[in-house]
Amino acid sequence: MRHVWLRWAGLAVALCGLWEVSAEGMPRATAPVARAASSVHALSGAVRTAKRSAGLIPAVVTRDVDGDTIHVRMPDGREETIRMLLIDTPEDVKPGTPVEPFSLQAAAFARQELPVGKRVYLEEGVPGHQRDKYGRLLAFVYVKPGDMYNEDVVRRGLARVAYVEPPNTMHLSALRRDEQYAKSRHLGIWSIPGYVTPTGFNLQAVQRASGGAARRASGGGAAGTRVNTAPGLRLVGGRLSVAPGEEASITVQTTPGALGTIEVDYKSGPSHARGLEPAKADGHGQITWTWMVGTHTTPGQWPVVVRVGSRTLRATLTVR
Repeated sequence: MRHVWLRWAGLAVALCGLWEVSAEGMPRATAPVARAASSVHALSGAVRTAKRSAGLIPAVVTRDVDGDTIHVRMPDGREETIRMLLIDTPEDVKPGTPVEPFSLQAAAFARQELPVGKRVYLEEGVPGHQRDKYGRLLAFVYVKPGDMYNEDVVRRGLARVAYVEPPNTMHLSALRRDEQYAKSRHLGIWSIPGYVTPTGFNLQAVQRASGGAARRASGGGAAGTRVNTAPGLRLVGGRLSVAPGEEASITVQTTPGALGTIEVDYKSGPSHARGLEPAKADGHGQITWTWMVGTHTTPGQWPVVVRVGSRTLRATLTVR
């Protein structure tokens, strides 16, 4: 017991030595304590910074497969196939599967944001749940710390939130918000009614949309969706009913490599908006134009004319 009291007494003396009495009679920390407090504050800041980037593994892109899968080289030199967590883009490379609308746009966005040779950052799945049944590494991919590609592609309407399997549900709330943003604006995959389903993408909905457009061309129909098609040139997607200040889009199917032009005629004359430049059909024959409808555009129904060689497709854009 005597030794215990001696240890307590020694501790009390030591603590007293860390404090002094101010002129006002109040105790204040001595210089060593102040320096220690400053060091603790700096250390806590460093810890917070480390936490923000904790778990992010640098890697280098070696190949883009599609909108939700890439190949990378890890820091130890290993090659890994990365399947991005919680997202699903339309298919364009799956054997035996037709090319799905907006798959090519999703793949192009991946090549733009995650080009071969780019340094990216991976947030792997929860330990023990880091690979799918095909052996691919599951991860959120960051273009740079703080900028997640998974969110970017969903917000553009090029991917749906999918494969939600605990415990890999980090960032699910943010991704749901991004999805709702794209859905409410009818961007990309959300521009075709019924195309996005809880289990994937419904090609029958695309066929119904195209068939409906053709029927409306001959028999009239809802404003903003009337289309006159031509052999070898048809509408496969788009957003043609918008409010001023929103994005409009149109996707057509034609011959791979063909050059297409588009003209949108408002009350003031042909639009010169960015995004309406001539474009070449990709390897699957699709061309997509996306442009911003000006905030002062007069509401009404305005003609959209797409030309590919001698073929012409006419649609109607409704500005609400």
